[in-house]
Amino acid sequence: MSRKLRWTIAIPTFNGARYIAEAVRSVLAQTDGEFELIVCDDGSKDDTLKIVQETCGGRARIVGNASGQPLGLAGNWNRCVAEASGDWVTILHQDDLLEPTFLARHRAIASMHHDVGLILGPVTMIDPTGQPIDCDDVDFIWPESFAVWPPQALSRVLATGNPIRCPGVSFRHDLHERLGGFDSRWKYVLDWDFWHRAGQASAVAFVEIPLARQRWHQASETHKLARGTIDLEENAWLMRSILAGEPFLASERPLIDAKIRKRMAQAWTNRAYQAARRGDRRSELHALKQAWAESPGVLFGTLVREPRTAARLFLGGVAHGQDT
Repeated sequence: MSRKLRWTIAIPTFNGARYIAEAVRSVLAQTDGEFELIVCDDGSKDDTLKIVQETCGGRARIVGNASGQPLGLAGNWNRCVAEASGDWVTILHQDDLLEPTFLARHRAIASMHHDVGLILGPVTMIDPTGQPIDCDDVDFIWPESFAVWPPQALSRVLATGNPIRCPGVSFRHDLHERLGGFDSRWKYVLDWDFWHRAGQASAVAFVEIPLARQRWHQASETHKLARGTIDLEENAWLMRSILAGEPFLASERPLIDAKIRKRMAQAWTNRAYQAARRGDRRSELHALKQAWAESPGVLFGTLVREPRTAARLFLGGVAHGQDT
């Protein structure tokens, strides 16, 4: 009889005092209590670590950053895995939550499907108060029942968007090591890039029900990066990098590229509108130029369908007042 798979739940933190207690409590509430809990802090200046200690006492192993230099997202995530002793690792962000049966279900899948290196599942998006919201813009329907996809199949999804949310994912420790971990060259799509590489190298299991919750709020790292343009630039670059590889055929690449162009043109148009509302004319014009380069038809269609958006873009931050 094979031994029971060891599991690590790792929480990378940085100034996460607002939500960290909820995140930790969701881990401690797992129906399967056999796991290692690690909290890797990247130099928090608030009460994050104090709250962790008060919430779970000695149940968590806290790893601080004594270097004085921030590791950043990829560095801290990779450190979480390096510190983990589990065969499998789940990375839970400091403001997200796990449902009580998350670990039991993921461990059962990993135990039965030895060719799987990545376990994915839908998540429930919540607002700062914990209420469910709908904010996903990726055109993907999760399998209605449990499914295992062979290597490379996941790339067909990830070439046109990323529906995968971190709290709904677990991965094999040795797969992370073999792939070189999360790539620090990415600032925004480092998780998306890793899911792609993991899905190329191993089979992927899909859980059909949400077993985690991701919090959507303005203070998150995702929102901070989205205030500039690096997120859109990395989105376009990664999707086209995925499309250039396996398993796509030359005959289907133009169709998928058209989907990427449509998606990016709409995203750049939206970013131009946001810049116009701020009165940031330079950023607005840059975004409009990018939208036009991706797909003039999408940009023009948006302006025709949404005259208020068109007015805002043409007149800048003064159109209809700042709150329109």
